[in-house]
Amino acid sequence: MEKLNKRDIKQALKVYLVFDKKTNLYTLPMIKLNQEIMINDFDFMTNSPSASTEPTDFELFYVGEYRDWTGEFKMLKKMEFIKQGEVKINYKLLCVEQSKELKKLKKLTKDYIEGKK
Repeated sequence: MEKLNKRDIKQALKVYLVFDKKTNLYTLPMIKLNQEIMINDFDFMTNSPSASTEPTDFELFYVGEYRDWTGEFKMLKKMEFIKQGEVKINYKLLCVEQSKELKKLKKLTKDYIEGKK
């Protein structure tokens, strides 16, 4: 079997930008293998528990390709809108928080019934 040379595998990588509507700025370009990977990363980025911003403040755009075998960027004449950030509910975290609140409510109810304040 013939061994493949790294230069024999040619797949253009996709180039994306994220626009932040609050700062009115674009991120540095992000290069990903395909759009599905970029969307997953974008959703994670905009819904990260450590994020202090609203997911809807961000928009994802496809801007072109990077060809690693030539070092060239092939940019679109007009960038393509992919999606806006969206709020995704973390049901696991929501259940934990509801459970904590339920325990507090049960304790308050028990204390009230026993005459404690």
